[in-house]
Parts: sequence; C-alpha cells; structure tokens
Amino acid sequence: MAQLNIAKAKYPLDIPEIKEFVDNLDSVNAIAENSDGFVWRLKGESGDAMNIQLFDDPSIIVNMSIWHSMGDLKNFMFRTHHKYFICRKSE
Repeated sequence: MAQLNIAKAKYPLDIPEIKEFVDNLDSVNAIAENSDGFVWRLKGESGDAMNIQLFDDPSIIVNMSIWHSMGDLKNFMFRTHHKYFICRKSE
C-alpha cells in the first residue's frame, strides 16, 4: 500500500515556529522504518524527503512510503510518536 502526502508548509522550514517538527523528522522516520509492515520510504541525500523539491514552490513538501497493509500504516500513524504531530497539523 502506498502513502503519498503533499503539503504546503505554513512556515519556512528553518524558523522557530516549525523547529519541533523538523527536529523530530529523524526520530519519526526511524520509528516508521522499524514499524511492522514498513517496506520503503522516499528519501533524498539528507535521509528524508524534505530536500526533494517536486514543485516550484519550496514550501510544498512531499512524503511517500510503502506499507504491507493499511492497518500497518494506521498503527504507525496513530499509535506512535507520529500521532503527536498529526494532532498538531493545523499549527
């Protein structure tokens, strides 16, 4: 099962308002990679997908991952530290 997320960041990625999100990318990605059902995730030279620019607007960020099942993806999304950031997505 493929998961693709395309989002427009509310702030530039290098300012304090989004620092907590950026600072947790490595740990959340590590949780994903060690989760049951994880197969693969898109990542560039930096180890994440934040530097992969698919659109002219640099505030549009992309994330993609492959999972064995929807249940595996949901377990990662809603039963790990990732849930904390989902709950704060409006910020």
